Amino acid sequence: FPGKTGSFCGVITIPSDKDHFQFTFDATVTGFKYGYFSSTGGDFKITCTADGNVWEFTKQPPPADLKLIKGKPYVCEVTGAQANTGYRFDLTTTP
Repeated sequence: FPGKTGSFCGVITIPSDKDHFQFTFDATVTGFKYGYFSSTGGDFKITCTADGNVWEFTKQPPPADLKLIKGKPYVCEVTGAQANTGYRFDLTTTP
């Protein structure tokens, strides 16, 4: 994600469903911002890990301790509390 904007979106079709995505910041990234929301109004949780750190995104506000870790993958799992929960996670980096 060097100097780019990207989105990860999907639908948790049944409560036991899990979606996964990952991203890595390269050496040129100096900052980032992100947002997330439910497109259907349902509750969901995104859990991301990177270099031994764990962050959980549920409702706003987002975790205050999310930090920039260059060169390590952020591996994320999305779970929902009810069927047909749509979600979206937006990420923008600055070089």
